[in-house]
Amino acid sequence: MTTRESAALIDKSPAAADAIRDRHLIIFTLNGEEFGVDVDQVREILKIPRIHFLPRAADFVAGVVSFRKHIIAVVDMRKRLGITPAAYTDESRIIIVRIQNIVAGIAVDSVLEILSMPAGAMDPLPGPAASGIQDRYISSMLRIGDRIIMTLDMNEVLTSKDIGELLQTGRGRFDPERADILQEKNP
Repeated sequence: MTTRESAALIDKSPAAADAIRDRHLIIFTLNGEEFGVDVDQVREILKIPRIHFLPRAADFVAGVVSFRKHIIAVVDMRKRLGITPAAYTDESRIIIVRIQNIVAGIAVDSVLEILSMPAGAMDPLPGPAASGIQDRYISSMLRIGDRIIMTLDMNEVLTSKDIGELLQTGRGRFDPERADILQEKNP
């Protein structure tokens, strides 16, 4: 048992438990770069269905889709991360994520794999992200051979303010009466 594992066994905090637990990431691409999102935040991965236009939505909202009898907003991750927009292809996917009890979709170029890695394999950010993406969105980086995978902090990518924007109605204001369209009924 390593010193870190022994210390984590003494410290019962969630952070200590995460220090010895393997991490599992869904790896996806945007503009040729690889990103990861924690599998615990992912509900499902879908082929891109018809995305319906949502008037007066935030610029990073691609629209809405029907998912298991619910209407959910879809975030265009290229726009959200400041990457040049591109048309969806046969490889494009929507990753259904749950953040702060809100279910939303994130549109990505492709999904590559589910990656399991030992605790401590992630490197902290060396400074401003080389890809030009705001580094507040990136929690860490992982090197596998020549690959560099940026892990996204979905709580930063979609903050409470952003979730409010996702819940906007066509009138361009947040309407608490309509907030249930994205809130998960059975968390």
